[in-house]
Amino acid sequence: MAFSRTTQCLVLAPLLLVAWGCSKKPAEKQSQQGQTLTIGEVQPKSDETNGKVQYKANGEVYIPNENKEGKRRWKDAVTYLDGKPLGVLWYSEMPPQIAANPTWIEDVEELPWKPGDKGPKERVIVERRYKFADYLEALGVDLNKIKEFHILGGTHYAMRVTREDILKHRDTFFFNFGRITHGKPLLRIPSDYNANTSLDQVHGIAIYQDKEPPKITEHSEIFFKGKVYTDVPYFGPPLRGGVRTYKDDTLAVWIKRKKLEDTDGIGTWFEGPKGKALRWPFLTFLEKNGVKTSDIVVAEVIFEEKRGRRYQGQELKDLFFTTAVQGSGQIYLGKDRVPANCVAFYTKPQPERVPAMVPANATE
Repeated sequence: MAFSRTTQCLVLAPLLLVAWGCSKKPAEKQSQQGQTLTIGEVQPKSDETNGKVQYKANGEVYIPNENKEGKRRWKDAVTYLDGKPLGVLWYSEMPPQIAANPTWIEDVEELPWKPGDKGPKERVIVERRYKFADYLEALGVDLNKIKEFHILGGTHYAMRVTREDILKHRDTFFFNFGRITHGKPLLRIPSDYNANTSLDQVHGIAIYQDKEPPKITEHSEIFFKGKVYTDVPYFGPPLRGGVRTYKDDTLAVWIKRKKLEDTDGIGTWFEGPKGKALRWPFLTFLEKNGVKTSDIVVAEVIFEEKRGRRYQGQELKDLFFTTAVQGSGQIYLGKDRVPANCVAFYTKPQPERVPAMVPANATE
């Protein structure tokens, strides 16, 4: 991926709650300066916005990122099981045991060259890769029970992978990331695999266990509900934007604008370093949205695609978050306003995150 991306998640429980639509009643929230501002005021739809919901804040009318369309609607590579989101395939959001244990593969990379150059035109590289089978099993998927899964290529294209395929090639069917531990997931399949299409980036994974898989046409198009389908089968428009929360590495509550508006009753005002601000007690917010929190013992912050600070004990119980006007995929934790794009909640103490051991001949 050519651009810098801020991971957007919080790690919590296996229940995903996403709010669609927008309240017509303005919602009072705090800005980074602690001022009370209206961020939930819906504006009339217009031809210029193609019917998309607009908001108004600080006199500026805008469309939230999560309501935009186009190729960027596939920005987050979400994994779905029979239409239920399980997780997002970014390096920092993978189960830590998967991220810390890559497979090192020798490959050949073409070097820049011009006609007449006598120097080498390629070099041997060693790069880290991750097994699809290991990743899916870490999310709780039983590969022996699935019918097949589709690697989504964005828009309406997909690669079909059957149960037999992934079991046969489980040790050679890989993905990695465009910038080693950052960037978009990239498909790395074995040379002897007879794929129905050629994909580079992974825009999502749709697994079918109990539901009937959509047909993949000879042109690699998803055919569902009697037509070429441009959304996620059994789900709808692909999830994107917002702030994600997980519990034990399974996607939980997807925090978006409407979710905060609907849960506004638990918000309280406090005197922050820059004046009064509205805050949400985190564990109460989760409980309000159907997540059991009595068994949570630690929360781990994910910010800018890296895992960092942890909260435990009383500090975890007292943890609250605040937001920013027009904030995109970011919240602030506690009185010291620790920025977070994701927070991972766990029911067991977590070991220290140790980076993967890099071989001496690795090309990184």
